[in-house]
Amino acid sequence: SSGINAEYGADEDRAAKSRVEAKAQLENYINGIKISTDMSNSQIPLSPEDVEALKQTCDEAQKWIDVNPDATEQQFKGKLTEIERKCSPIIIKVYQNMSGQQQFSFPQTKKMNDVD
Repeated sequence: SSGINAEYGADEDRAAKSRVEAKAQLENYINGIKISTDMSNSQIPLSPEDVEALKQTCDEAQKWIDVNPDATEQQFKGKLTEIERKCSPIIIKVYQNMSGQQQFSFPQTKKMNDVD
């Protein structure tokens, strides 16, 4: 019946939209890192080693997107998680160097019942 086809089409549309959004999130993250590395000498204190590590990670991720343009939503999200794991330690170090202290909060390592 046409109701089943319409429902299937709506599910396909949602899946396609989610896939496009996941791809865009990955591309936006890569572009954000690239902009940061381009600004490294002027506004963001990155060592040459950190700049190279970030650029290499972004280049590898961009090549992956180019080779896998039709990847699934889960694959795009997995790739984003992978590059975040590689880039986050460098980004955190930069924020700490810029301010001398953390600018954002991390998950607490203390147990709930610990008292200061």
